[in-house]
Amino acid sequence: NPVSNEVKINIDSKFRGNLQIRILDVLGREVSQQTFEKVFTQEEIKMDLKHLEKGIYFIEIQDSRGKQVRKVVKE
Repeated sequence: NPVSNEVKINIDSKFRGNLQIRILDVLGREVSQQTFEKVFTQEEIKMDLKHLEKGIYFIEIQDSRGKQVRKVVKE
């Protein structure tokens, strides 16, 4: 999933409530974080990556049911 200055996260689930979205570097350090209130079944969240160096990052999406992690490559 190569990205440049912005990543779009599409969330499609019946869950409604608070989501925490974190961007982690390859060492597991948090480089960005956003809390989001999910109201609709489908949501699109945009996160700015301009401040990050090129490299591999992980997007961690956590809600009350658990968390998911996806890898992205900033070019």
